[in-house]
Amino acid sequence: MIFRLNVTRIPWVLLLLWRGAAPFTPTLTGIRRDASSILKSSSTADNSNIKDDMLNGHRQVVKTIKSILFDNLYAGTTVDRSYARFYALETIARMPYFAYTSVLHFLETTGKWRQADRLALHFAETWNELHHLLIMEELLTQSKNPTQDKIPFRDRFVAQHVAFFYFWFAVGLYLVRPDAAYSLNQAVEEEAYATYDAFLKEHEDYLKSQPAPEVAINYYNGSGQDMFDRMSKTLLIGKIDCATSSRRVECKTLYDCFVAIRDDELEHSQTMELLKQEPFELDQSG
Repeated sequence: MIFRLNVTRIPWVLLLLWRGAAPFTPTLTGIRRDASSILKSSSTADNSNIKDDMLNGHRQVVKTIKSILFDNLYAGTTVDRSYARFYALETIARMPYFAYTSVLHFLETTGKWRQADRLALHFAETWNELHHLLIMEELLTQSKNPTQDKIPFRDRFVAQHVAFFYFWFAVGLYLVRPDAAYSLNQAVEEEAYATYDAFLKEHEDYLKSQPAPEVAINYYNGSGQDMFDRMSKTLLIGKIDCATSSRRVECKTLYDCFVAIRDDELEHSQTMELLKQEPFELDQSG
């Protein structure tokens, strides 16, 4: 099969930033307060409409890029192809959190900002995405002949190069418009949630018959649990409580593992929604 990329559609991606898209509906009970109620109480109706338009535009951008790039390169419904798709997804998904911490460290170094809680939260999110990636690598290793490259060159090439450019784009956007950077990442995490949710429904029986990877057990139930709690437990960012309860994950089967990953993505998206309402303020005195 010859892959053909429709380049005529790419310039229109930027024009979709302010276009509408269907609203995102899933919720994870008990992890986040209702983001819509926070939005209504913390901003005017005009600001609410602007932010909604921005998020809808970002949702459309993410869906467009997914349809013209990833749906072609990572086509297939087998479990192995899903693992490869998730490997790419998790390689790219870490980049915004790296970008946020890089920018915040830079602003802290120049004396323009200092707020340890936000840095701690984004580092914990980075650590979470890293373990998602390690899980996918372990699954790919198990599903292939040990003498073969566990991740095909094309899959690695695309994921790593997209991640490289996405990192620098996220750095620039976060420097100029933190709320827009959070909005874009919210759209990415929503799409990740939907992708994992569809995978769980399609392969439920198989996943329930397989044991959870060792790296997943260690992260969710073992030595890595402290870092998981840093992401999902009470972390105060300004006036916003980014988590109202901790999550306890039972990670025994591969199905449990993917449920936890799916719910992590939803938690990330809800965190981004809340952080948009509490942008950090720079110290202009120095």
